[in-house]
Formats: sequence, structure tokens, C-alpha cells
Amino acid sequence: MKLYDEPILLTLAMRPNDEGAPPVRVDVHATRVTEHFAVHPARDRAPNQPIFSLPWVVTHIGSGLAAARGESKRVVQLAARAFEALPIDWSGAFDMGHCALSEEQRAQCNAIRSLAAVGALAALEPML
Repeated sequence: MKLYDEPILLTLAMRPNDEGAPPVRVDVHATRVTEHFAVHPARDRAPNQPIFSLPWVVTHIGSGLAAARGESKRVVQLAARAFEALPIDWSGAFDMGHCALSEEQRAQCNAIRSLAAVGALAALEPML
């Protein structure tokens, strides 16, 4: 797995709080960690709304969808590497807005997401 540490401008797909409203696109400055994942500070959803409780986000570069959130940049960097290490073709995983992951792959992603949310660095490192 090739690792990166380069700044990129990333377009996020953010959901407004209005039910049924389509996602909006927001550009953020991020750090590319792997071929398919970048990390960045969490963004407000809209003016005057609180920021997410976990201040760092892993985002899938191709889709702009958040993959996980964590308390520190180090945690989400490890989570990004753990996602990339999974046997998943991330280049086509979210084609046309549809998730093409199997139930087993979703379970693996959920495990990484949960570990990142609680800051379990020791549990994320063996996944790499």
C-alpha cells in the first residue's frame, strides 16, 4: 500500500439537516493518507450548527463520503490505512452513489469505524 502525506482539496458530500434534501458539496483542505482516503478536521453542516463531536474525519476521496471519525489526526490516519488495507476495490466501491460492499466488508468497515470513534490505536495498528 502506497502511503501519502500530501495536502489536497477534497469535495465532501454533506447531508443537510432537512429531511429529504439532497447532499451538498463542500470543498475542504485535507491530507491524503492513501490512494483512496484523506483526513481532515470535521466541518459544520451549515452556519450556526454545532460541529461533530469527534473533530477529525476520514473521507473516501472518490465519493466525498465520510468513512470514520476520531478524536485525533493520528487515529483517523490509522483508520484510513486500515480501510485501504481491506481487500476492497475502493476505486469503484461507491459508483453512482451506491455502496458496492458485501455484508462482510461492511462489517469490517464498521469495526474500523468503531475503533476510530473510541480512539483504539492499539487495535487499529494490527489491521495494517
